[in-house]
Amino acid sequence: LYASILRSDAVLSAIGERFASRLRLPDNLRVSELVHRMRNLVNISGTEQGMFNVEVIASDPSLAADVANALVNEMAEASKSVERQLLDQQVTYLKGSLAAAHAHLERDEQALASYVDQHGIIDLEKQTGDLLSMMREMETSREVLMKQRIERLQGFTEEDHVARNLAEQIEQVSKKIEELRQRAHAGYGPDGVSVQEVRLRMESLQKQTARSRDLVGTLESQSELWSIRARQPAGAITIIKPAIPLRERAGPSKRDTIGAAMLIAFILGIIVVILRE
Repeated sequence: LYASILRSDAVLSAIGERFASRLRLPDNLRVSELVHRMRNLVNISGTEQGMFNVEVIASDPSLAADVANALVNEMAEASKSVERQLLDQQVTYLKGSLAAAHAHLERDEQALASYVDQHGIIDLEKQTGDLLSMMREMETSREVLMKQRIERLQGFTEEDHVARNLAEQIEQVSKKIEELRQRAHAGYGPDGVSVQEVRLRMESLQKQTARSRDLVGTLESQSELWSIRARQPAGAITIIKPAIPLRERAGPSKRDTIGAAMLIAFILGIIVVILRE
């Protein structure tokens, strides 16, 4: 990708226009000709380690170094631009997912609230425990009433108004106990849904709401993180060594080579003279 960017017409034409005067290019040069000339000046080679070597041929070493550095900087900026576009796409996707998660969380919270209101649930365990306590109290009251009726029947018949009153109270208490038993063990709420079904449904709604809330929190943090990265992309290009102009020719110095040869010849001459004597 980045090698293609370096060799692209847009990059080469932009660099060519920037250095046109220093490269002594004609002002009326067409873009295609400008790109062709820049390609002849620039040599780009890659390594197995994923690095690029950018070489520029010019009469002035400083100009060659400036053009090479400008090309690499252009590629680095292009890398940041590509990364910014990808990050912006990711941010857009995360924001859309976050909006959907917010809507899903709102639906889950409304479903949980409606179910609680429907069954009058505040604390299912406590309410069930309260029902059992009420059953025990009413059973105790019924036993007291039954004991009073038995004692009354020892001196009066069943037609006695006190005995009949006690029998009616016992019957009413028994009905209430049965209703409480149904609510505590078999049914809860006006529609007679079993306590176990209510408990399972409540736990399911609570877990679903908790998952939706966690998802919203995760998407919010991820969206903020990717937004920060999109504002300040790091780029995938690192300049290891900028181009520097050559101040001297490569290879050994002629003066040093001639001097070393003369010194060696002088030493060999002295040795030959000594050997001849």
